[in-house]
Amino acid sequence: MASGHFSHYFSKERWQRIKDNRRLVYCTVAINMGALLLGYDSGIAGAVIPLRTFKHDMQIDGTRVAVATVNSNVVSVLFGGAFFGSIITSFLSYYLGRRAALLYSMILFALGGALQTAAKNLQWMYAGRFISGLAVGATSLISPYYIAEISPTKHRARTVGAFQAFLVAGSLLAYWVTYGCDLQYHPTLVNNHPPAGTNTTGTIDPGAPADPVTTSHLEFHSAGWRIPMGLQLLPGVVFTILMLGVCESPRWLASKERKEEAIRMLAWLRCVDMKQPEAKDSDSQVGREEKSEEPQSTVTTLSRNMDAGQRPAALHSPEIAAIHEEYAGIQAQLDETRGASYRELLSRVNLRRLAVSTFVAVFHIWTFHTGILYYAPTVFKNIGFSDTRSALLASGVFGAVKFVSTILALAFTVNRWGRVTGMAVGTGFQGILFFILGAILKSKPPHGGPIQPASIAMMAIIYLYVIVYSFGMGPLPWVYSSEIYPLRIRELGQMWFTALTWACNFATSRVTPILFVKLGWKTWMLFASLNLGGAILCWFICPETKGLSMEELDILFGAISAEQRAADIEKSALPALVSIAQSGYLNQTTTTMRMLFPLSLYALSASALSPATVDLVKARLKDAAQKSWEIGTRQQALLELESPSVSVFTATSIPGSPAAQSPTLRLSNAARLAFTSGKLDDVVGMSHEILANKEPGTLPLMKDGSSADPASNGVGMIVANWTDAQGSDFEAAARDQLTWLLSNVPRSSEGAISHRNSEVQLWSDYIYMVPPFLAYYGASTSNRTLVAEAYKQIKLYRDVLLDKPTGLWQHIRQGSFEDRGFWSTGNGWAAMGIMRVAATIRAAGYADQFTSELKDFESWTEEVLNGMWPLLTEEGLFYNYADHSKTFLDGASTALMAACTYRAAVMFNNTKHLGQAEKVQHETRANTHITTEGWLTPVVDPHSFHKQGQQSAEGQAFVLMMYAARNDYLVAQKRPLGAAANVVGVSYSGSNTTGGLNGVVNVGAGLNSGGSSNNGTTERNNADYKASFEVGTIVGAVVAVIAWVV
Repeated sequence: MASGHFSHYFSKERWQRIKDNRRLVYCTVAINMGALLLGYDSGIAGAVIPLRTFKHDMQIDGTRVAVATVNSNVVSVLFGGAFFGSIITSFLSYYLGRRAALLYSMILFALGGALQTAAKNLQWMYAGRFISGLAVGATSLISPYYIAEISPTKHRARTVGAFQAFLVAGSLLAYWVTYGCDLQYHPTLVNNHPPAGTNTTGTIDPGAPADPVTTSHLEFHSAGWRIPMGLQLLPGVVFTILMLGVCESPRWLASKERKEEAIRMLAWLRCVDMKQPEAKDSDSQVGREEKSEEPQSTVTTLSRNMDAGQRPAALHSPEIAAIHEEYAGIQAQLDETRGASYRELLSRVNLRRLAVSTFVAVFHIWTFHTGILYYAPTVFKNIGFSDTRSALLASGVFGAVKFVSTILALAFTVNRWGRVTGMAVGTGFQGILFFILGAILKSKPPHGGPIQPASIAMMAIIYLYVIVYSFGMGPLPWVYSSEIYPLRIRELGQMWFTALTWACNFATSRVTPILFVKLGWKTWMLFASLNLGGAILCWFICPETKGLSMEELDILFGAISAEQRAADIEKSALPALVSIAQSGYLNQTTTTMRMLFPLSLYALSASALSPATVDLVKARLKDAAQKSWEIGTRQQALLELESPSVSVFTATSIPGSPAAQSPTLRLSNAARLAFTSGKLDDVVGMSHEILANKEPGTLPLMKDGSSADPASNGVGMIVANWTDAQGSDFEAAARDQLTWLLSNVPRSSEGAISHRNSEVQLWSDYIYMVPPFLAYYGASTSNRTLVAEAYKQIKLYRDVLLDKPTGLWQHIRQGSFEDRGFWSTGNGWAAMGIMRVAATIRAAGYADQFTSELKDFESWTEEVLNGMWPLLTEEGLFYNYADHSKTFLDGASTALMAACTYRAAVMFNNTKHLGQAEKVQHETRANTHITTEGWLTPVVDPHSFHKQGQQSAEGQAFVLMMYAARNDYLVAQKRPLGAAANVVGVSYSGSNTTGGLNGVVNVGAGLNSGGSSNNGTTERNNADYKASFEVGTIVGAVVAVIAWVV
């Protein structure tokens, strides 16, 4: 298993993805050389100031306070320059462009580095550090912006996170270079031997013997600090050379109305040839319409695919279409931000955001992380590493620990925890560690000489601290500060945050050495108090932003009232608040959440697809459904939409289940009449048509190269059986389909029933087609063995298709061709198929007998949702292959994944991704993803899954499933849509409930079922929140002022 996980990172697919994004990788590495230089320049001064050679050449002597003051000046002047650099560069980058501004900053880096290297006195050193600081401020502001602007959404977290990794690597390099140079060029003791005949008076007497008395002196080698200082020029040279191959930011070009250049730069970055004659097809992909009894080679299949239809024009190839779509998204953002000003940033509606951002900027710097980072050798000297070399070695290890922990944090945790949770909890632990360190230093103060055990213990605490910092606070302040601002003023808010960060860096670096001299061990107690106090304030005054839309944040920060937002149905995405409440964040802003829950239900019902749109989608589905799986998917969608009491997602929906006290497929007339009270004409009509066209003597319901797809009609066949007084034809047809699957279809060596008839081949689509039929048939006939077989088949398929590092399912494995990509629709098929089986088990009353299986189903569904939703694009759609931006956007798989999410919210109480599902539903309704004729767009070709299509029957069905699942979710919260008031919904109860509705119902327990909110309670809660926020803002401002004065 470990080897499989390791091989994933060196797989052919991963290398292909790197190749496809090679120019993005190049630009990211090139820009991040500036981050490496920034980190090196920030750390190098703190590394060289303890060196005796540096103090000798700079003539630094005097009292401890005087020396500490000079040291703090050398370090802090860089950050004073960075403060002004970040402000000046914001204007330069706007007028000259990101690339030009970065190149100009390299001139400042070179000039400042040269002055520092050649410095003959402190005045030279200060000038060089200040000039380099101007470049540091420029790089810290522009580089993250540039990387974010050139990166696709799904890669942005990694590429922007790489900036932090390079930054830490730079400071790590500074410590180890200084350590190495000190080994080579440390001061040496030189003996002075007087010439022979020199007497004690100093006169030379040639005849007298040599005086045995000699003198000695220390010889200082300035190379010991000049080489580390000078090496900062090397990354600058590399950066400048690499920048020659970097393009200008497409977003900046678009802002200057240079559309053609922007599109050309986007195409260059995405490695797309805008003049290519045709779209490129993957050799590993095959369409559904080519399924037959005889296996075919992939090349032959693709050839037939291309010959069967028209070759798309270059302008309409998926790659080129994606470029134009990305440009359109950039232009839309620019339109939204045009005209933003600092006056708007300081306006009343944004003042609270600015206050919180200011608090976070001050708070995260005054946790003392920068004090240790900039003065690591001095810090280790103060805890007992009195020898400069040992202090430098400990500092180098500190940098290595920070580098490794930063990489691990960026890779595994930065998006898993809440922003406020990470900052507050992490900082609280930091404060505890500082208190322990201060106590040890007070009780066991170092006295010079050999390193004591107490010093080693304090060193270990510092290393543990930096690990906690990397996994807790780390990059979260930068993420948080960008999230709290609306897009329109986000850039201005980040400029303020960056400038304030450098101002606080200047303050902390200025006072840290003096605090160590003046306060000693009390310094650690001071910063421990700041950490703990800041953690408490952060917890109470900083609202959580993870998973919230900008519309929800507007309410949290008082930019708009809850009532106004409820009326603004075009921007409602409030179900994410349910996720936050159930994830444990309710404790932070309880009054806010109580205020918003009634509103969330109202906004949900208000922002649904209109009944007219649903009818159009349903009509187009009827026109398009021709293939076996399209008809089966249509049947299931109509059951969920029009007859939810018959759908397995409703309890006691199976007349033949133990819950209904009937052990066979036969029903009494009373039971049959009760069952047919739903709207089943279309479902029964399709089953009649299938029977009419079924060839006598054949077992499958429909003739198909796939053994799985005809089984998708099996549930509809059993439903039709229950509506007929005799039902013998339907019952026999369902039994024939079951016999075909269990006895005639080839199996893998492990027992997995093949998706195809002609060979053993496993498709993710199978999970939706076969296991739900097996489970439904088994539940309808009280055959638990058949229900267990449904579970077994899902597990066997998952064992082969699941990619464990991502949690996503590959599309096709084994057989004459494979598709190991993460086909978005295939992952939706898998997740929904799993939930249909789980729902069948519960509806049949078998939950107690399948407890462990239901837990597996919940976990397997969650891993797909967790793997898919982070890949949702800013357009509110998934790519056809979820992690592959070279493919086209697809509304079909996106609607199916939203339906899965609503179902998981009710079945498993998994509300983590409701916000994204609401975004999808909103985008589907508001952004013309459904045409005036009722067709969903854009969609994958349902008969050739690697190509973009025009119409998709399954896509139409997925929209109906999304609508029905969302309605059932609202029913569970006591607020059905007016257009579907007859929905029974899901009401699992008693021993049959595993997970169930408890969390959702409890959240909405205080809501009025009619949808009207309790205005008095809402107003009181709004007032409570407003008061608490005002107090928190005032306290935060006071703390910020105190920190600055200190």
